Amino acid sequence: MIDPVARQTVATFPFRSRRYESVNGVGPVAVDSTVVLTSSYSTGTVGVAIAEHGAATRSWQARRLGIEFSAPIIHDGNLYLVDGVRDRSGAIVCLDPATGKERSRTEIDWDDQVEIRGKQRTLSCGLGTGSLLHIGGNRFLCLTDNGHLLRLRCTPTGAEVLDRVSLFRAGETWTPLVLSHGLLYACQNRREKIGDEPRRLLCYDLRGR
Repeated sequence: MIDPVARQTVATFPFRSRRYESVNGVGPVAVDSTVVLTSSYSTGTVGVAIAEHGAATRSWQARRLGIEFSAPIIHDGNLYLVDGVRDRSGAIVCLDPATGKERSRTEIDWDDQVEIRGKQRTLSCGLGTGSLLHIGGNRFLCLTDNGHLLRLRCTPTGAEVLDRVSLFRAGETWTPLVLSHGLLYACQNRREKIGDEPRRLLCYDLRGR
């Protein structure tokens, strides 16, 4: 914690995995007097209480809940996030930022029918290490780490899938979605698993929808 006027460090809170292969890619999320930090590789998620004089102390910890890249979203006093495993299953979790307790957890997975080399195949799909984007009210968009886009309704009691579409089929889709003036930007970081499309930045017009 830094005092920008005095240009001094007021408080520090060490937070990192003990493993070398760690990902501290998520910025802190401030909720009232609590700062939420999260990291992958068995590090977990913590709530850090910030006192008036600047002292930082851990108020709660959830070791099994850690995120690699996508920052949790605070909405109506609740924290929403994707808890998932790369290329596999994932869940939308609603967290109480004051206590770290889960208010709800919605596992989301499905089977997708695709054509590979002229043959129909069934692929098991999930959120993986996906990212969330709040688009107003209880509505969210979720981009999975394999290129599926889901429109969700998220409340403290759970998440509901309203729509789902495959934008592309490529792994390591870790760049968060960006919505600007009704235009949605999604980054495909790897070549298509099915097809010849290269890495690319895609833009979708959501105006009027």
